[in-house]
Order: sequence, then structure tokens, then C-alpha cells
Amino acid sequence: MSEESKINIAILDLYEGVANEGMRGVRQLIEEFEADCHLMVKYQVFDVRLKTEIPDLNFDLYISSGGPGSPLDSTDSLWEKRYFGLMDDIMRYNRQHPDTQKHVLMICHSFQIFCRYYGYGIVSKRKSTSFGVMPVHKTFEGHHDPLFRSLNDPLWAVDSAITRSRKLIIRRLNRRVVLCCASKNIGHT
Repeated sequence: MSEESKINIAILDLYEGVANEGMRGVRQLIEEFEADCHLMVKYQVFDVRLKTEIPDLNFDLYISSGGPGSPLDSTDSLWEKRYFGLMDDIMRYNRQHPDTQKHVLMICHSFQIFCRYYGYGIVSKRKSTSFGVMPVHKTFEGHHDPLFRSLNDPLWAVDSAITRSRKLIIRRLNRRVVLCCASKNIGHT
């Protein structure tokens, strides 16, 4: 397999050293994807919050994990400044290279800090912690997106959060961005 056909993935670990199933699940899904699709996949984990490790633009895909704590508490932290420096670089790269864009999948905490930072929605504390397994239904776009179309509808997801994203401003997002969120207010992929 040639170097060009290898998929390089950066996993942005926002779990701050807290043991969790999220990172194990991300690694497992990448390994299953590699085996199922017969592709060469290489991934590297970056400890964003504890070590402020941030990848460069030499990756094809960035998977940004969930994490503990509130996405409201990290504003102006060093790790967040570096993290959003990377997000700005990726968006700039994508504008300059529309045929070879970088892709970012944001999970829970990552999605909420992204919405908060760029003003794509309101992130607020819940009245009480949300916990359980819930259905997530695909939108029209989700049914036709190459990444999501093979997923079941509904897709069952774990919800464990002290915050929520609401009033998303989808019109401000580039049309190539696919929002994937599980929330009692949103609940659609």
C-alpha cells in the first residue's frame, strides 16, 4: 500500500488523564474501520489538556474526544488557546485547499467548546446531570452523508453531561460541516 493511500488520524484526547471508555471506543472504532475497509490507518494520540499537545496539519482526520468537567470552565486556558489555534489552521487550510480538506469529528465536550468558542450555539449548565442511553435520529443530510449513512436510525448513544448545546446557528456553518449531536433539545445527526 502506498504512502498516499494511508489515512493519518490525530486523536485529540480531552479527557485530562481521567480513565474512561471514550478513548478505548475511539481506538477500537479506528482499528475496526481499518480491518473492515482494508485500509492502512495510522493514528497518534495527543494529550491536549494535561500536556497541551497539539498536532500539526500533517493529518487527514482529527477526532476530538469528549472529556470531564464543564466546557464553560476552560475559557482562556493555555490548552484551549492552542486547541483553537489548530482549529483556525484547519479552517484556513480547508479554504485554501477545497479539494483536499482536513476533517474533524468532535465528540461531546469538543463539540460544546467549539460551539461556545465560535458562537455556533449556546452552551449552558443543565439543571441536573443528564445520564442514560437515548436514540439519535439522522437528518436528511445524515442519511446521505458517506460517514453516517451506514449507521442505524436511530443510533443509540450514551448521554452523560452537566452541560448542553442549544440554539445552534447552523446557517453560519460551512455547508460541508456535518453537525452530529445528541441532546434532548437537538437529538439528530
